[in-house]
Amino acid sequence: MKKQMKKFAVILAIFTVGIFGTSGVKRVLAEDSKTNYDAQIKAAQDKADGIQAALNTTLESVNQVYQKAYASKQAVSTGQAKITKITADIAAAKKEMQERKTVMGQQMRDIQVDNVQSDFVSLIISSKNFSEVITRVASLTTYRKMQNEKVTALAKTETDLATLKMQLETEQTQLKANQEKYETQYADLQSQMATLKTQIADNQAQITALSNSKAAEAKRQADEAARAAAEATPEPKAEPVSKTADVPLAETSNTGTADNTSNAPTTSGKSMTVSTTGYSSDGADGMTPGHVTATGIDLWVNPMCVAVDPSVIPLGSMVEVPGYGIAIAGDTGGAIKGYKVDLHFKTTKEAIVWGRRSVTINVLG
Repeated sequence: MKKQMKKFAVILAIFTVGIFGTSGVKRVLAEDSKTNYDAQIKAAQDKADGIQAALNTTLESVNQVYQKAYASKQAVSTGQAKITKITADIAAAKKEMQERKTVMGQQMRDIQVDNVQSDFVSLIISSKNFSEVITRVASLTTYRKMQNEKVTALAKTETDLATLKMQLETEQTQLKANQEKYETQYADLQSQMATLKTQIADNQAQITALSNSKAAEAKRQADEAARAAAEATPEPKAEPVSKTADVPLAETSNTGTADNTSNAPTTSGKSMTVSTTGYSSDGADGMTPGHVTATGIDLWVNPMCVAVDPSVIPLGSMVEVPGYGIAIAGDTGGAIKGYKVDLHFKTTKEAIVWGRRSVTINVLG
């Protein structure tokens, strides 16, 4: 079947030559090549849109897991602080209980040595009247009862604290397990993001190559048309058109996207301390700010976006902000100069809670 199609193509080319001549065949093939380039470029751009959509979805998942991991880490820290305090309280209760037991033991030894009866006799003799005897006996009895009750209460406190500590340690184990799970998910999603960014770069390189090839083909056709026009003129009064149209291909290709972006500053993996301010585009503060950024991001669709100084952080970079998440550096501002970053929130309430604070961020690339 393939041989028959090949033969048919040859016959069709010969037939075309017979009708249109060689130049006509070249024009037909050139048009087919041009159409093919356009189709390939469109397919590559459609693919790029799909990859970008997948990257946006992955970015949203990254931020959700990041928030969970961050909250789990904070919970582990808080739980550990509680366990440390309870441990100190248990130690204090044990110490006080031991001190009281020591005092009570000494009192019991004194009673055994001096004889209980002599104590009561001395108590009666030293009292001025019977009322004072009753008062002193009652005070002694009450004091010993209070000591016993205090020791009992301390023992119960120690038991309750030990039970609470055990519960907190069990919760702490679960919190640490959750934190490890979220951190693993976070690492996996970051790997997916890196893969998608690589695919976007490869796809952009393909689009650039196709665009350059298309430009080269258009130039070749223009040169061919110029030579044909020169040959058709018996006595040209000027230099052949092919010389004046002879523009080096390198000059044409230098206008491609790849060369324009190669000069952009790169700070992938760079950490820096910046002053951040929260803001929102929901209009709840009485303002009516725009919700489309300088790079075309719709903040009502993708709210995880930060405004930066492009000379410090390149537009399009992924920026990790502790306590906020990973966002796209997709906007600028007249007041955002140097190490200042504005963080966009879904609501004004969230922005107010964030307020203004200095944090160390990481520019992922």
